[in-house]
Amino acid sequence: EFLVQFDGVSTSADSRVVVVAATNRPQELDDAVRRRFTKRLFVPLPQHATRIQLVSQLLKDQKTQLAARDLQEIAHITDGYSGSDLAAVCKEAAMAPIRDLGSRIQTVQASQVRAITAHDLRRAVAGIRPSGAPDQLKALEEWDALYGCSSG
Repeated sequence: EFLVQFDGVSTSADSRVVVVAATNRPQELDDAVRRRFTKRLFVPLPQHATRIQLVSQLLKDQKTQLAARDLQEIAHITDGYSGSDLAAVCKEAAMAPIRDLGSRIQTVQASQVRAITAHDLRRAVAGIRPSGAPDQLKALEEWDALYGCSSG
């Protein structure tokens, strides 16, 4: 059904349609789908510097007590984590100050809640493992080598 609808997409001379699709199971795409999507891009897991930026961005609106060395450590211990995994870690870490309030949560003002610390992030990482297995990543890299676009 998808391919029937996709083939029916047409544009006038004045307009353009760009179709973007994503999957974490590209090896299940058949030849017909691969032919229609000529640009196949592999998005790898975030590198160390990108993980620092992602954690910083995810926590930018929160009260934190994180030094640059803390962010370096968190980026180091989250090697192999996806952007989604890092979002889960940050959400979990952001809940730690709230959980620490216990029954006092009803009487404490928002401004009195403590900041998120590196300890909160380390505890979150201990409880949230990477969602992708190394063998899955290897399979994706192999598929990209066969069917992905070159970087040129």
